[in-house]
Amino acid sequence: GTAVDSSVVFVEGMPTVLIAPNAVIEDDDSSDLSGINVTLTNGDAGANSERLELTPASLTVTRMSNTSFTLSGANSVSDYQTALRTVTYTANFDVPPTGTRMVQVTTKDDLGALAPVRVARVRFAGINDNPTIVFNTPGEFVEEGSAVVVVPNVELDDVDDTELANASVSISAAGALNASSSGTAIGVAGAGSQSLILTGTATLAAYQSVLRSVTYVDAADQPDTSRSIQFTVTDASGGETTSSVLVNTIPVNDPPSLAVSSETAAGCCENNPIETIEDTYAGTLFPNTRGLVAADEEADMFSKVLLTIINVSDGASESLVNGTTAASSVTSAGADRTFEFTGPFTAAQVATLGNNLRYTNDEDEPTLGVREIEASVFDGDAVSSNAVIVYIDLTPFND
Repeated sequence: GTAVDSSVVFVEGMPTVLIAPNAVIEDDDSSDLSGINVTLTNGDAGANSERLELTPASLTVTRMSNTSFTLSGANSVSDYQTALRTVTYTANFDVPPTGTRMVQVTTKDDLGALAPVRVARVRFAGINDNPTIVFNTPGEFVEEGSAVVVVPNVELDDVDDTELANASVSISAAGALNASSSGTAIGVAGAGSQSLILTGTATLAAYQSVLRSVTYVDAADQPDTSRSIQFTVTDASGGETTSSVLVNTIPVNDPPSLAVSSETAAGCCENNPIETIEDTYAGTLFPNTRGLVAADEEADMFSKVLLTIINVSDGASESLVNGTTAASSVTSAGADRTFEFTGPFTAAQVATLGNNLRYTNDEDEPTLGVREIEASVFDGDAVSSNAVIVYIDLTPFND
């Protein structure tokens, strides 16, 4: 019998290719064959999953390996030809070989005559594999903190290229990016913005070094809880990969603030105190003319208000009350007395409390003169605000 040589192309990534889709087997003096041997003669010993497959119909298949088998059985030339046309080659190459694979086909008729060996040639056509990006543990940004390295151990790879042509790093919301290209020939544009552009053909290692230096910072008082940062790399053959990494923000509780509505109204200073007459104690500490203004960036709720009479003269006789309601607790430290009014309070309720706070003194003959009183508020996490001060002048009542 005789068989005709063939040549086919296996494209990287395709599942299979028929090695002899138009094979013709002829025998001038016999209508039957007794066997065919099909063998890949120059494969790579099982690596890359090289394999020959077929649909044998009624023929018996004896495999010697993944790339060598024998068909046998007293069947017609037509049966063997049909089976040979179904033989496929498959492989899983990251980078296809540059040479040609040779598949030898040997036929034997029912009289034992061997035909000349024929060869199916398998050539290869590669496609450009895109580079890959692997993000290991990303950094975490601390609210109001310094810049953090986004992915200090980012890894780049490309199975069929050793260089990159360009890369970019971007964020779609608030924040700023920076990177260092020190020691490389890579150009970096957009430092301090939301988009970095890296240009210049350079090795994977050089680009990896620059991308490992990328930092992120957000100067907002209350940044988002996380920020998605997008990396794109393009190899020298035009293959491109984009991947994103999430940088979490560790929140920092900002202390609340406390102010007064006027810095010059009565109570602002020792030479302009609020007058409080002995026995009547009619004056409130923070009237509307100099009311308390509480604020908190995280939440408009305050757990308590503390007021301290500095350096009391009459000991436990001196007190602060909310209208006629006593403080939740009173503590003394040295010559100071502190009064706690427990919330929760909104900012408006803090202002109302200040407008109702009064100083009292149970002494029959209290020590007259100016008193200094400090006020502060606390948020839900027991973080204190700054202190504001009110001065009152205890004046005599003519009995």
